[in-house]
Amino acid sequence: MSKFVEKAQASAEAGFTLIELMIVIAIIGILAAIAIPQYEKYIATGQGTDVAANFHSAVTAVTSAVAAAQAGQTTLLVAAPGSTTTGTTQGVLNANAADPIPGVAAPAYAFATTTGTLGTVAVTGGATAGTIAPTDTGPFTITVLLKGTTGTNATATTDAAAAIQKAFPGACIAAGSPITNPFSGSCIINVSAGGQITTQF
Repeated sequence: MSKFVEKAQASAEAGFTLIELMIVIAIIGILAAIAIPQYEKYIATGQGTDVAANFHSAVTAVTSAVAAAQAGQTTLLVAAPGSTTTGTTQGVLNANAADPIPGVAAPAYAFATTTGTLGTVAVTGGATAGTIAPTDTGPFTITVLLKGTTGTNATATTDAAAAIQKAFPGACIAAGSPITNPFSGSCIINVSAGGQITTQF
């Protein structure tokens, strides 16, 4: 057998060299360094979009409840957070839905009747918490605290504020002003007993 064939057989049995393994590890590391931040940004954007959708749902529910109140109906918008009630006693907005913002201490819900929890949309203003009745004089306020601090939490709250500001200019900051990252504040909409929507700025 020639020396060339023996060398080829020995090389085939040896497997990967250390250099080859290090190159593969380096490639995997580079791909991970690019992909992980993009994945985290994607998740945070989704969470921010969920908060903005919750805020929009609350505005729609309140304006509908105000119209119903003008017709003499009482509407339960939000039951007590974490309530196990169902059907009409649960309310229009699901008080059991989870708060989409990451890093909030449990239990944290998507909707509530009091403000103060990061990412929770609060509906206030009726004589009975979470309810709009024909005797209520308003205004009814929809508030979401979006004071993000670090990491994906800051990205999610900033994305939520940007989406809310786009849908309701002046709800989070003065209309026409850019949302800065990280956003630090609240987005607020007021609905009068007559159904007029106003923003905080």
